[in-house]
Amino acid sequence: MIVYNVSNTEKPSNDLYHLRECGDLGHGVYVTTDREQAGHEAQHYIKIGETAYLNIFELDNIPPLFTYKRFDAFDGEWLDYVANCRRGTEKRIYDIVEGGIIDYEIYCIVNLYLKGESSREQTVQQLSTKTPKHQICICNPRLAERFLHFVKSVKL
Repeated sequence: MIVYNVSNTEKPSNDLYHLRECGDLGHGVYVTTDREQAGHEAQHYIKIGETAYLNIFELDNIPPLFTYKRFDAFDGEWLDYVANCRRGTEKRIYDIVEGGIIDYEIYCIVNLYLKGESSREQTVQQLSTKTPKHQICICNPRLAERFLHFVKSVKL
């Protein structure tokens, strides 16, 4: 399957030890199957005056021996997982996690919850009206090295 990653460098590293910790779905390489969504993500770099690259990868089928978690909705389970990942307290370890991208609107909703300005129930209610946009977080370095293959970078 073709997946996309946006970065300010061509071909971001598959080396998980040098990527941002406490990401929304854990520590790992973030990709999406939605090229249009990746283009929207590029605006972050462009707005701050940096060059944005669309990095294109081939993600092989992942064998079932790896642990996998999929979140199909912005629900309570997703909120708990994201909140714990952001705090650095998530104890469940998955090799790959799939779920919704946090855009600006979702970011604001989740941050109110994390700051204690919105209850879990209020936050889940607000999130339930939103449709997740797809992302995959590859958390296992062996999986990233073995199954994620660089194809090319396109300067945006």
